Amino acid sequence: MNHTIQISDAYDDANVLTHTAPHHADEIFATAILSFLMPIRVFRSRDREKIAAFQGFVYDVGGVYEASQKRFDHHQKDFVKCRENGIKYSSAGLVWEHYAEEILELYNCPPEYSILVKKRVDQSLLMGVDAADNGQSEGGMQMSVSLALDLFNKNWDEAEESATEGFLKACAYAADLLHRLILSSISLMKGRSCVENAIRQNKGSVLILPQYINGMTEAVLDSESEQAQNILYIIFPNRSGNWNIRAVPPSKQEPMKQRKPLPEAWRGLSGHKLEEICGIKEAVFCHASGFFAVAGSEEAAVRMAEKASIR
Repeated sequence: MNHTIQISDAYDDANVLTHTAPHHADEIFATAILSFLMPIRVFRSRDREKIAAFQGFVYDVGGVYEASQKRFDHHQKDFVKCRENGIKYSSAGLVWEHYAEEILELYNCPPEYSILVKKRVDQSLLMGVDAADNGQSEGGMQMSVSLALDLFNKNWDEAEESATEGFLKACAYAADLLHRLILSSISLMKGRSCVENAIRQNKGSVLILPQYINGMTEAVLDSESEQAQNILYIIFPNRSGNWNIRAVPPSKQEPMKQRKPLPEAWRGLSGHKLEEICGIKEAVFCHASGFFAVAGSEEAAVRMAEKASIR
């Protein structure tokens, strides 16, 4: 998908307006989101008269939130729009809130997934951007997306042109990130349907999938099917031709634990030693923590999982 974003020095030629440098992550993402819908020509200004008279989109500046007028600011005193968890919206979240469905149609996102994909993009990316901009972010050990985009701002000892160049590079970075997240989210929803179908047809504690499906463990944990509650291990082929065995955690809140870890006697072993201990030919490897193992064939993987489940 082509995202054309240009800086316009001509006020009348621009179709979006946001504030001058330095940039922040929320208007960077707002710009990137709109670039999914049209080529973007950005005019950057804090001139109140120009902002008020502008005919296109105005975001993160102007003191007005009115989607019907293409105004998406959040700094005004009477702005109170926030999520159920109390995180206020900024320009990034506001623009996504109003145009997500239109963008997802361009990705041929199945209608039944649209609301879920929209929510996932917000919760996994844009809500954090909004929180940081509104001073509600708790921070963490890893660099946030907001701080990463801030690195594109001009340093004190760089030429003034770097501010414009940095804005465009930040927008391109944000657009690529958003693009991949949308694709990933649609894929995740499709995968959940595949896993749910497999669960409904499954009997016993071992779920066999024909291929790796992103989010399969979470799909099992989120499933309302009674069969899902009994699943201890998921088996699926890997790229090397072997078959993986993954132990299912008790809940999404305890991802590092397992409903039933693989036998302690197997853990940390591989090759002939593992075959000897577990008594199954083609047993290849068992992780030291007991959450994961590898077998040379589907049959061997099933035998390992079944043996682990009844011990």
